[in-house]
Formats: sequence, C-alpha cells, structure tokens
Amino acid sequence: MAKSQGKNVAFTVPKEGGVQWAGIMQSCVGFSPKLTELSQRYMNPWLSDECQLAWIERGFFSPTSSKVKIPDAMKQNAALMSTDDAVKKLVKPDFEKLGSIMPRLKTLIDRTLKA
Repeated sequence: MAKSQGKNVAFTVPKEGGVQWAGIMQSCVGFSPKLTELSQRYMNPWLSDECQLAWIERGFFSPTSSKVKIPDAMKQNAALMSTDDAVKKLVKPDFEKLGSIMPRLKTLIDRTLKA
C-alpha cells in the first residue's frame, strides 16, 4: 500500500529471518448442522463479491473469487502484481529437504524460544 501511495519502499528479509503469513479461513466437514450453519453465516459475507472487491481496493488483497476482477484503475499501479507475475516469482520450498531436517529445526526453535 505504501508503494502505491508513491513512497519509496522496498522489502528485505532481516538477518533474523522472515515470517510467512497467510490469511486463511477454512471450513471442515463433520460438524453439527447448527455449527455448520453458523460457520457459513460467518464466512459467506467475507467471500461475497462486494467484500472481495473492498479488500482489493483498500488492502491490496487478491480476491478468492474468479468473478471479482481487479479494477482497471488499479491495474496501472506499479506496486500491484498480477497472479501470473506472482506465480513466476514464487519461491517454492524444498519440502523434501525441509522434511528431513524438521525435527532438528523444531528442537532448535523450542530451545531458542524457551531461552
């Protein structure tokens, strides 16, 4: 958002490491009909086209609905990235390697956080 406002900003991962964050809502099967109905009533407004468009315009979030399009005026903004561009720049972790060292990393994280 700051870059879209003309501010000269960039991002770098600090030497301590970066934090990955994702905004995720998930609905699971197997709950009571009442809990399912309440979950749907909560989630449906967030998934509405109106809400998705507001997130694009105000927060630069990517829409979860393919029916919701990025407004033309925003497409000209150099601070924005299309899904195709994002996929081209995506860093894919080596899950095989990470999986093999995960127990050691977890021990290190636990020891570091408890220190």
